[in-house]
Amino acid sequence: MAKRKLTNRYTVDELERIAAKGGDRSDWRRASSMTKRAVEAAVASDPDEADMEVDWGKAVLRS
Repeated sequence: MAKRKLTNRYTVDELERIAAKGGDRSDWRRASSMTKRAVEAAVASDPDEADMEVDWGKAVLRS
């Protein structure tokens, strides 16, 4: 049985074309209008993300 590929890689140009065709299902207008408190509540109510704490002080930007 062939292993199923779970990760797809796209270039910026490919992502822009996908978004232009309506392939982006994110509601960015709604997301940008959410308050920090609303975002935190949404994250806390998501069972996959609840109680997850990220230490952004250790984050590293890589290019």
